[in-house]
Amino acid sequence: MFNNPQTHLWHHAQELPEARRHGVNFALTLTVWDYLFGTAYVPTVGF
Repeated sequence: MFNNPQTHLWHHAQELPEARRHGVNFALTLTVWDYLFGTAYVPTVGF
């Protein structure tokens, strides 16, 4: 439940998902806040 580099990079991303135009991953340390407020974003990458 702690922020990691991947979630932090999405916080600073210039191009955000269409459904999240106002930003993502606002929590400073605990990602639980982003999950509670619906601002958490961790994309799935298919390999």
